[in-house]
Amino acid sequence: MTSIHINKPPDIVNQAYTDPENMTHWTKYLERFEVVKGNSIEAGALARLHFKKKDRTYIMEDELLETEPGKRYKSRVSGQGIIAEVETQIEPIDNGTLITLRWTGRGKVALTDLLLYLLRGKIKREASSELLEFKTLVETYGVKFF
Repeated sequence: MTSIHINKPPDIVNQAYTDPENMTHWTKYLERFEVVKGNSIEAGALARLHFKKKDRTYIMEDELLETEPGKRYKSRVSGQGIIAEVETQIEPIDNGTLITLRWTGRGKVALTDLLLYLLRGKIKREASSELLEFKTLVETYGVKFF
C-alpha cells in the first residue's frame, strides 16, 4: 500500500486519475492506454496497457471490477505471467486529497509467486514514485496533463 497527499480537491484528482491520456505521463514504461470495451471509469470496462521497457514491449489487460466514481476503483491487471488487483481510493483530507493504492498480485506459476514476493519492495518503491509523479503533474497542470 502507498499513499500521497495532493494539494488539489478530490474532483480534480479524480478527473486527472481517470483520464486515459494522462496515464502515460505518470505510469512508468506505459506507452499507450487502449480502451477495448466500455467506458474507462465504469465497472466491466476493459483496457489494454501497452508497455515498453528497454527493447521489450508487452501488453497487459486491465479490467475494471468495481467502482464508486470519484472515490474508489478496483481493477484486475493480468499478463506476463501475473494477475494483480489494484485498488485506488480517493478521499478528501486537509484541503486536498489523499490517494491510496493497494496492490496484491500472484503469479500464474509458483516461480512467479516467489519472484513477486522477492520484488515486493521494488514494486512498492515504483508505485510510490509513480504516485509522486502523478501528484506533481496534478498540482502543476490540474485535470489535463500537457
